[in-house]
Amino acid sequence: MKKYLIIILAVVAISAITLSAYFTNTYYHYKSLQSEVSKYPSTYFIEPSSVLFVECYTVDDCIKVKGSACPPQKGGIEICINKNYMQQYLSSIETLSGKEWEVKCPSMDNSTNKECSCNNNTCKLVSQ
Repeated sequence: MKKYLIIILAVVAISAITLSAYFTNTYYHYKSLQSEVSKYPSTYFIEPSSVLFVECYTVDDCIKVKGSACPPQKGGIEICINKNYMQQYLSSIETLSGKEWEVKCPSMDNSTNKECSCNNNTCKLVSQ
């Protein structure tokens, strides 16, 4: 009887150690995946990932938008892009840097009176 009790305790102990190791490993694997997804700072300029985002034929193709998670009125950056791709570009900013209401923005106004222009078939900010 004593032999069976020792065997049962050994099985329980081994099971507990195995489960503990499994959950600990899963937790640290999850934490390491989270740390690999680092986001850009909230005022960091997010380069348009596609040429289509800035391609233009006339100045009417271009629109001035924020180029970071924070808008220019809150420390962010201005950029001109093709207005047909505005939503895709803003979505890429949210993916890479975060949503405006979720990030901390500095209390400084970086807005300018620059306007968009279409130079060499590329939307660009220019001074008036």
